[in-house]
Amino acid sequence: RALLDDYVTERARVRSEAMVEAAATRVLARLGVCSEAVADEVAHAAEVVTPEEVAAEEARIHHNIRALVNSMKAHVSDAAKPYIHFTLTSFDVIDTATAWRLKHAAHHGVLPALEELERVLIALARREAETLQVGRTHGQHAVPITFGFAIAEYVSRLGGRIEAIRAAADDLRGKISGAVGAYNASSVMIDDPEEFERQVLAEVGLEPSPIST
Repeated sequence: RALLDDYVTERARVRSEAMVEAAATRVLARLGVCSEAVADEVAHAAEVVTPEEVAAEEARIHHNIRALVNSMKAHVSDAAKPYIHFTLTSFDVIDTATAWRLKHAAHHGVLPALEELERVLIALARREAETLQVGRTHGQHAVPITFGFAIAEYVSRLGGRIEAIRAAADDLRGKISGAVGAYNASSVMIDDPEEFERQVLAEVGLEPSPIST
């Protein structure tokens, strides 16, 4: 459970969404839209904002991402406040953070557990490679096989699922393309909004979805 706490708890949700907000501001600074000092303030806010703060604000205003943004703004100067969530829409933050959490939960929790099980099964298949057991066909006794041979089937199938989960996790995508995915807000302030999206997502180890609404 401890391995997944950073990815599947409410604290993890808030922290990952705040991380996306900070990544966007970091790229805005790189592009000269705001200062590095502002980006540093936002990064600090992303580290210190708590789920309790966000929950209290959401109870007041009934909007999840606006609650996050307001809570982060409480930790920065007036000069930095306008650049939190600048050009973003809510699901830029939600979907990107969710993809980040699922990717890391897979790589740091699910896949290591499955790989350990795979190693156990491989060892069992090798140890029991010559251990005879009854073979069955249509539920009836048939020619003998070995227990190791039977376990090897599970090794093969689980190995395939491990590779499929890894591939799926690695292909999880983010979105920093604004409302309805049309780059309307970012294109007003940034010459190449698609490059802005690529850079923001690179900050959190993701790639853009080719098309997202």
